[in-house]
Amino acid sequence: MADLIAKDITITNTYADFKVKLGNKNERVKVGIPGRFSVYNALAAISIGLRLGLNEETIKSALEEVRVPGRSELVENKLGLNIMIDYAHSPESLENILSASKEYTMRKCNICIWMWWR
Repeated sequence: MADLIAKDITITNTYADFKVKLGNKNERVKVGIPGRFSVYNALAAISIGLRLGLNEETIKSALEEVRVPGRSELVENKLGLNIMIDYAHSPESLENILSASKEYTMRKCNICIWMWWR
């Protein structure tokens, strides 16, 4: 049985947001990286943080501020386009980012993929 379960999940092009029971309260948690994989990673981080004795507010604040260069990174531009860079280093990671982006683009996007394989 899982100790932490994400419910009421919202995913946009800039974040993932969900409810999780922390202590005796249902808390909203926002992660600064979009995609369902971010929810799974956040649950793991919350679990470890709680085990290490961090308080819920510290964990929530840290997750909201998390950014990883090259991972679901939005690029500002003057054209008003949604441009995202993701270092998809394997076929599985490419599949994950494409699946993640489908959740918040509603299939209304043009995707240009540049891959560099050694």
